Amino acid sequence: MDLLKIPFLTEIIVVNDGSTDGTEKIIKKYDDKIKIISYPTNRGKGYAVAQGLKIAVGDLILILDADIVNYTASDLQKLIAPVVASECEFTIKPTDDLIFKRIGGVRCYWRKDLMPLIEQLESTSRYGLEILLNKYFQNKKGKYVKLHDYHHFQKWEKFSLPRALWEYSKEALSIVQQLFKS
Repeated sequence: MDLLKIPFLTEIIVVNDGSTDGTEKIIKKYDDKIKIISYPTNRGKGYAVAQGLKIAVGDLILILDADIVNYTASDLQKLIAPVVASECEFTIKPTDDLIFKRIGGVRCYWRKDLMPLIEQLESTSRYGLEILLNKYFQNKKGKYVKLHDYHHFQKWEKFSLPRALWEYSKEALSIVQQLFKS
């Protein structure tokens, strides 16, 4: 697990959100180095992040996607530095899509700023975490941070084409539901 090689990450929490791909078996190998939360049914990223926040003790929270590989110390430092230096209150690694760049799931926040959102995070739609955070932090100063060393597995790389299209459709519906819910 590459994250374990990054010296300034003092606490790593992995939430296994009902995965069926063998994730639980893989992360069990690291249970002496990371905190693991695992539950059998997929509850969504917002719920997973809320569970991680409940047991986190650090002041700074990095929300990282599991389908991104090659996180480097340099890239994560780029994400953290503007928040620690008080240049902004949060950072987002934007998606590569100009229209949906605010949907980026890799983010950095102060824990104290996220804690009031626990109940709302737990009840977000499946892909509604980013929508909720964008709405809650809309009047706060944020910064987009480009990362270069990572690879994000797209749905078409993880699934067959019909399944990838189905997953994209579910994601779009979930985002729309969260937009109307917020």
